[in-house]
Amino acid sequence: MKNPAQELDVALKAVCPIVGVSIGRSNDRATWRIDFEDRATAEQRAAARAVMDAFDPEAPEPEAPKEETVADLKAALIAKGVLTVEDMKAARR
Repeated sequence: MKNPAQELDVALKAVCPIVGVSIGRSNDRATWRIDFEDRATAEQRAAARAVMDAFDPEAPEPEAPKEETVADLKAALIAKGVLTVEDMKAARR
């Protein structure tokens, strides 16, 4: 299950040293809070605020990348004209 506060915490920590984050009501950003570490610079704090402003707690979770098999990759290369069936047969010899 998606945890928006945890996702935002990770995103903020990538740009600024923080103690944590709180999302009060997801639809009311006035209830959101970042607790900065004392060592956070003004630039880092600004970057963290920009991340928080851009964060969408309602965004759908990204789909997991599809694991492609060798057959899938060969089929894609054949479809693009990069690889031919003859090439594959020659490679087996």
